Amino acid sequence: MISNLRLETNNLIPIRHSHVSPWKEIYGLNKDLLKVNINLDLIFLKKIGDGSVFKFWHDCWFGTSNFMSLFPRMYALETHKDCLISESCFSGGLMDLSSHVWAWRRSPRDGIEKAQFDDLVNLLLGFKPTDVKWNKTLPIKINIHSWRLSKDRLPTRSNLDARGIDIDSLRCPVCNDAIESTPHLFVECTIASDIWSRIKDWWGLVCTLNNLDGILSWHETAHLNTKEKLCLDVVVNTSTGSFNAIEIEFALT
Repeated sequence: MISNLRLETNNLIPIRHSHVSPWKEIYGLNKDLLKVNINLDLIFLKKIGDGSVFKFWHDCWFGTSNFMSLFPRMYALETHKDCLISESCFSGGLMDLSSHVWAWRRSPRDGIEKAQFDDLVNLLLGFKPTDVKWNKTLPIKINIHSWRLSKDRLPTRSNLDARGIDIDSLRCPVCNDAIESTPHLFVECTIASDIWSRIKDWWGLVCTLNNLDGILSWHETAHLNTKEKLCLDVVVNTSTGSFNAIEIEFALT
């Protein structure tokens, strides 16, 4: 099988099978692919997330070169050379550059140091690590569905119409009370509203939330212990995943 072969000097040579991730096996071909001018580092993009995985100076996480190579004078001033992205950048953007983000052994001087410092700051303007965390107890397709839901990228009738797709009606097939937008289908529709109300009563929660962001982060604001928060998040995510099936069933009846 191709998955059990590796590329070397233009020949496919069998190697012993192992239970290594297929993506790791693919990336293991990088040295051989470089010989034919194919660089996987330029093809596969790293997902930064909350910045707790990649090293700020050493990893190629912003462009095709690491900051250690792009800004050598700044790297020389850094006292925490193995710092992570999350230790240099915060979710609100760059914060207090003079003391709270950078750990310089001394302040950058005029000339090349000041120029590299300004270039680094300008390069990172607007960069914000995301704090999106997936629930590892859920199947990946549920996590992907919730991510698409939070970004309003699901094929609701309102979204389909906005993309120029001709459909017979924009109204919600479940209640027919409003246009089927993401907020309506997952929060305002009678069935969705009833489900969230039942979940509130089941878990003994104080309030029923009336917006999508609040529902998706319900577990974070609920007065529950860590394990209970995790379980509530599972309930919320699987519930949103079932709404599409409900909508399809009503549309076909």
